[in-house]
Amino acid sequence: MGLVRREVTRLASAIQFLTLLPVGWMSAKEEMSLSELRASVRWYPLVGALLGGCLYLVHGLLVLRTSDAVATMVGLTLAILLTGGIHVDGLMDTFDAIGSRRPREQALAIMRDSRIGAIGALVAMLFLLLQAFSAVQLGRLSPLLFVAVWSCSRWSLVLSMQFGPSARGREGLGALFAGQIRRRDLFGSGVLCAVLVALTASPLLAGAMLLWTVAVAWGLTRWFCRRFGGMTGDTYGATLLLTETTLYLFVLIWLGRGGVV
Repeated sequence: MGLVRREVTRLASAIQFLTLLPVGWMSAKEEMSLSELRASVRWYPLVGALLGGCLYLVHGLLVLRTSDAVATMVGLTLAILLTGGIHVDGLMDTFDAIGSRRPREQALAIMRDSRIGAIGALVAMLFLLLQAFSAVQLGRLSPLLFVAVWSCSRWSLVLSMQFGPSARGREGLGALFAGQIRRRDLFGSGVLCAVLVALTASPLLAGAMLLWTVAVAWGLTRWFCRRFGGMTGDTYGATLLLTETTLYLFVLIWLGRGGVV
């Protein structure tokens, strides 16, 4: 029972960290240690699957009464609102810092600024539009793959935490997770993600999506680390959203070339 209670608490922590869902009743209502907080990353793919499943269910209900496009957009809007838009905020802050072309320390300061710059707003708008159009197309072809896409994108966070150091030393969100994930939690998150994706896609497509997620997460982490000297909470959010968007495109290209769903 102790093991089950501990894992339920970790799952609740993962849900609270990645969404706005009120799940305090799931936990033991005890303050988690840093090690337990880091261990909760093993459940990130399941949180993504829950959000993707919400999108899938809303699409399935609304498509009976309206068009594919409207059904998908309503579901996508709800899923993004459930996350509180934290990843969109991370994307805007990251690209404001990149677009500033300032030295590392000044760029990190810009990332901390609560104000939104023109570059960040433009990048966020373009990527959200790209994601929306891609999601609409995927909803017409195979809406169940929403679950796989959202699961993989949350797994990319765990990979990014493993691939790069913290940009601010012991300060900030990056310091809590960067390079601090245990191998068993990294492995557990990967196995869970693989199972969730395998349940919603063909074996070949599932394997391709997992490899794509690893490649994109690694590439983005290396890029951000070269620019900022490491990872921050904002770059984690940017990594998730960019991975999610490229996964939509990857799956659409796969299906467009006659690949098996």
